[in-house]
Parts: sequence; C-alpha cells; structure tokens
Amino acid sequence: KARRAAEQDNDYALAMRHLDTIERDYADIGDVVRRAGDLRKTAQAALDERRAQTRYETILTNLAAAVQVGNLPQADELMAELKRLKDKDFQPKGDLQSPEAAIAQYEKQIRTAQQSYDGDKRILEVHLKQGHMEQARQKLSQIKQRFPGHPEISELEESVTAAAAAGQ
Repeated sequence: KARRAAEQDNDYALAMRHLDTIERDYADIGDVVRRAGDLRKTAQAALDERRAQTRYETILTNLAAAVQVGNLPQADELMAELKRLKDKDFQPKGDLQSPEAAIAQYEKQIRTAQQSYDGDKRILEVHLKQGHMEQARQKLSQIKQRFPGHPEISELEESVTAAAAAGQ
C-alpha cells in the first residue's frame, strides 16, 4: 500500500502513514524495516521537492502581483527569497522560468519602479514643504495610481492631510 501510494498515486502523505504502520507492526523483520526506511526517504524527498516547487510557483505569482500593484517592499522580500532559491540551485519542473531568468526579469522592473517611487515621493515632499497643496494632491494622486499597493500610501495621504490642515 505504501509503495502504491508513493509510486503510482503520488500520495506521499498516505505513503508516510502506511510506513509508520509497517515500522510499528513489523519492527522485528529487518528487511521490511530497511525497505520501509528507503521508501520513506524517497517519499520524503518527493514531498520536499513538491513543497519547493509549490513555494517557487507562489513566489513567482506573488512577485508579479507585487510589481503590478507597486508593493515594492513585498517585491523586495520575494526577490530575496528567489535569490535564496537560486543560491540553493533550485531548478523548477515544467515550463516555469528558472530563478535566474525570473531574477533578471524582475530586478530591473523593481529597481526602475523604486527609483520612480522615490522620485515622486521627493517631489511630493517638496510640494508639501513649499505649501503647494494643489500640486501635492496631484502628485499624491499620481503616486496612488502608479503604486496602489505600496504600504506607504496611507502615510503619504496623512502627511498631505496634515499639511493641508496646518496651512488653513
């Protein structure tokens, strides 16, 4: 049952449960225990590989979403995870791009977006310091359009609101 679950059904969790039963009920039979141990190692390696593959797919999906909505801090975190996978020589299965290709694709996008965000934020701060509230509101609107998922948006909104209240 354990072999069928692992080799034919690819149900590694079920294989692990069967192997636990084998080891518990037939511990006196050395060959069965050795074969169960070997099968356990194979099933565990397959589970680890499946988890890594799923994690990689999740990272790519979340990274694309973070870049699209302008959540640059999250994109940086996901990029760091991607680099760790690359350093571990992870190679995805199927038609997924390699970690190296994904890093090359997103690194430039993130860097360009970060430079744009930083520049827009500095311009907003200058408008606020100079008391140009209309320009500040317009710049904030532009930032919100371009980076709707950035976690600092509410902070920027508060600073514009506070500056407007102080100016009145």
